[in-house]
Amino acid sequence: ESVWQAQARNLAGAAAHRAAGLLRYKAALYAQAEAEYLRAIDLDPANSDAYRRLGLNYDRQKGRSDDALAAFKMAVEKDPNYFKVYLDLGAHYRSQGDSRAAALQFEKCVQLAPDEPDAHYVLGTIYGDLGRYADAERELQAAITLAETPKALNNLAIILVFQGKDREAIPLWLRELERSPDHYVAWMNLGDAYRRTKLPVKSVGAYRHSLELAEKEMAGDPGDGVVRSRLAYLCARLGERDRAESEIAQALQGVQASSETRVAGVLTYEALGKREGALELLRSSRGEILEEVLTEVGRWPDLAELRKDSRFQELLDLHRVK
Repeated sequence: ESVWQAQARNLAGAAAHRAAGLLRYKAALYAQAEAEYLRAIDLDPANSDAYRRLGLNYDRQKGRSDDALAAFKMAVEKDPNYFKVYLDLGAHYRSQGDSRAAALQFEKCVQLAPDEPDAHYVLGTIYGDLGRYADAERELQAAITLAETPKALNNLAIILVFQGKDREAIPLWLRELERSPDHYVAWMNLGDAYRRTKLPVKSVGAYRHSLELAEKEMAGDPGDGVVRSRLAYLCARLGERDRAESEIAQALQGVQASSETRVAGVLTYEALGKREGALELLRSSRGEILEEVLTEVGRWPDLAELRKDSRFQELLDLHRVK
């Protein structure tokens, strides 16, 4: 309404076009958003925010990653001291699979805005992607000190688990669940941590609560393969073997099963004691998805025995993964 009034009164300057672009972007009207941002740039070419938002708009569109990168670089050129430019540029690199380039941008972000929790959060997350767990732990703890959010608590807990620190991770998930009690993945992770720390009663309780929440989420979108694959894993941990196998088979239908779905599948087969199923799932994965799955398999403590299997080592050798 405000944008309409500005346009009706011939007050549609660069700021109004940036606002209009944001509204179109939020509504997934990307071509209209692009036109608004380009008009804003014509009217105020020195303003970096229009370039930054244009980059975000391009990143939502298939085949526009080069345009997005060019827009983000222009935003940096226009205002090299604005931390959000590096936040979004780093996110772009991460979406393209270039974690090292993303880390460089996020490091600049932290340098420019050391009191911004999101800056530390994204840097800690990318350090985790790179296997730099001590650095990840430091940055995520800094993010939590500045603003204790569920996502930061969850990511820090996972980084601790990757280092074999389940006992330290448990309180973090409990704190996360105080804020997001319906987060079924946190309950699932908490169940895993309880199990690995020899607390079976608490583990089963967490798994059962996670399963209830996952079933509710599944009812809202039966085609969500990621949720169904995690539901299968929970069934496996709760001894519901037949259902676990049925659910994971449904989750993995089709060639488009995501890396998250496949990792959950590997975890499910391992929980069921069906090593060959886990290996076959790995063998059937291809390209970037296989690389992502192998990376995750290399991190989770419950897959340590799989990693020792000579057949898994052969798979790593075949794809030249260290």
